[in-house]
Amino acid sequence: MFVPLSLNAGDFEISITSRGIPATENFEVLSFFSQKTIHPDGFVNDGFPAGFIIDDQIYLGTGESEFNTIFEDFYVYSTQGDSWTPLQSTSNLPYRSGSGGFTVNGKGYLLHGGVELWEFDPITRFWKELAQPPIESRFPLVIGNNVYFVQENFFGNSVYRYSLLNDEWTKMNDFDGPMRFGLVGFVIDDVAYIGQGIDMDTQDLFNDFWKYDEATDSWSEVSGPTPRAALQEGVGFSLNGKGYIGLGRSQNNNTRFFQYTPETDSWQVIAELPAEPRIKTHAFVAEKKIYLMYGQEAAANNTPRIDEVWEFTPETF
Repeated sequence: MFVPLSLNAGDFEISITSRGIPATENFEVLSFFSQKTIHPDGFVNDGFPAGFIIDDQIYLGTGESEFNTIFEDFYVYSTQGDSWTPLQSTSNLPYRSGSGGFTVNGKGYLLHGGVELWEFDPITRFWKELAQPPIESRFPLVIGNNVYFVQENFFGNSVYRYSLLNDEWTKMNDFDGPMRFGLVGFVIDDVAYIGQGIDMDTQDLFNDFWKYDEATDSWSEVSGPTPRAALQEGVGFSLNGKGYIGLGRSQNNNTRFFQYTPETDSWQVIAELPAEPRIKTHAFVAEKKIYLMYGQEAAANNTPRIDEVWEFTPETF
């Protein structure tokens, strides 16, 4: 059940009257968020990393320091043990910064802008370079064995599909919404949803959302978050048939998370991160929990980096 956001975690007593008969039950309110062990090298020094999750283990690495040093190291975070261990690869991944990661069929993938796509096999621990991406995008939408990428800058609205089976890129119909940067989204039951972001010409924040029909290769607009979200460089993920977006830079730089229900095409605010607003956070889904890693203060560009790991439980059970 959902409880008011202002209610703190702990043990409570609730009184219920049914058919005129009063009853009292005890229940526990679980915290939405708890802090976990940070990266051994610290995200402040090993910034703008990227990663993916395989078998409830988060692989996170590369990145760029505040002094423009590019890293190629990788670490593995155990969601069960709340611990980090260095990843010993059998081949090297090039130095990169600001990549996007995703997982398909037990393998991890890193997309380095519009430059390179790499595959990681956790059994052989080998990195393999795949077909070169045709556009700049760090936003993967995984549907089966295909991954869709929407161009996220002011150069166009191109959409490309990458086939993992054939290692090839295919141009799809353009995204129908306005051009933008810093979008968010998720995939629910093989339906991709994207929206939000900022118009790079006007600096206006979008509060829209769109869904993609893979069968017809077409986009249609759905309802935008209510109350208004208007997020730039926020974070998005899905869990148990619902979509979530949150954090990011907005008019008030809030820390809210919004939940989307596709059956009713409706949104609700469900939680607030008990920490400062942030952009460029990574979200990894393991079991019924979300792991929010890294970030950068949302107030302005070139703000300090945030060296935190949060475990987020968006549902109570």
